[in-house]
Amino acid sequence: MGVNIGVRKVGGCHQFQIIQREVDHFIVRIVPDKTWTPDHAEQIRSVFHREFESPVRVEVETHNYLERPAGGKLKLVVVELEKR
Repeated sequence: MGVNIGVRKVGGCHQFQIIQREVDHFIVRIVPDKTWTPDHAEQIRSVFHREFESPVRVEVETHNYLERPAGGKLKLVVVELEKR
């Protein structure tokens, strides 16, 4: 299904962005809507665990807004892996 579709299906947010910091570490930035509850964060973590079928660390952060880059388009997935 893919994690971005899974996060979308969980709901509870206006916007989201997935940041991959390491092979097994993700940060999901959420702009919550009025239906957001702590259970949504747990459901998002479950989406990642199902999708990757291996241990991954998923941090869910809530924000008032997500800053857009100069081009104006918010990337849904940003990979910030260090090259080794």
